[in-house]
Amino acid sequence: MLIAVCALLVSCTQTSTAPIRIGINPWPGYEFLYLAQEVGIYKKLGLNVKLIEFGALEDVIQGFKRGNVDITCTTLAEVAYMYKSGDTDLRAFIFPDYSNGSDMILAHAGIRNVDDLSNKRIGVEPGTISHVVLQLAAQRATRPTMWQATVIEDSQDNLLRRFKAKELDAITTYPPFAIEARKIKGAHMVFDSAMAPGLIIDAISARATFLNERAKEIGLLKQAWQEAVTYYYTHPDEALAIMAARERLAVDEFKNALSGIKILNLAEQQQLYREGTVHKAMAATLNIVYKGDSPPPNDCCMVSP
Repeated sequence: MLIAVCALLVSCTQTSTAPIRIGINPWPGYEFLYLAQEVGIYKKLGLNVKLIEFGALEDVIQGFKRGNVDITCTTLAEVAYMYKSGDTDLRAFIFPDYSNGSDMILAHAGIRNVDDLSNKRIGVEPGTISHVVLQLAAQRATRPTMWQATVIEDSQDNLLRRFKAKELDAITTYPPFAIEARKIKGAHMVFDSAMAPGLIIDAISARATFLNERAKEIGLLKQAWQEAVTYYYTHPDEALAIMAARERLAVDEFKNALSGIKILNLAEQQQLYREGTVHKAMAATLNIVYKGDSPPPNDCCMVSP
């Protein structure tokens, strides 16, 4: 009996002291998790966080599926795609920001608008928000039921290279990749997330079992997010320099990228959740992801922040 109790205590201790592994890819909104690390917020809270960096959003998803990370930083779209693929235990529990211009479709000269994208070669990142952005754009076409395009899937790095070589007529992209893409001669924006306000919301997610097992630390992670946002507003120059460096951007470039993102503190997240904005965004996302099939309820894979 004594041995069994000791074994249980050791097991619990190991669980509570194991790092929370968070998968993160380049996106200005996620950098507040890095800011919390660099200015000592996690350490102050006694929170053991390990940020695991991936080069692309699709890599974060694969890392989560393989058990290499406990928490993912994605959008509601990736949450919906993973739920559809069978990961029904997944729950978004922090909604750190929403895109208000930073997700976009860039096209070469001669393509004036969304209508002109019809029958063109458009690059998207597989299984990600890229598909949702493209469909939101298509809904704005003059004749959306007649609109069609050749969709080519690839990583953001490769999309950028192929767009530059004019193998693609347009790409769906986001900072920091979009910053480089916009430097290509003739590249210009034909659609961005400001044209679909409140529909592209980022999500920090984990499986419900993990959220229950590490409930205290999850609460501290939410507090860390709040403190990082506060630090940004009280020490903007220092915070911008830290976050821009990790994205390998000049401070002005990073600041400009952030201008297309609304960073949300916890109170703002809770308000958007209560008033139904998050649910509306998830419902629109699920309708696109399920492509005419009956989607699950819009609260299927998220909990109140």
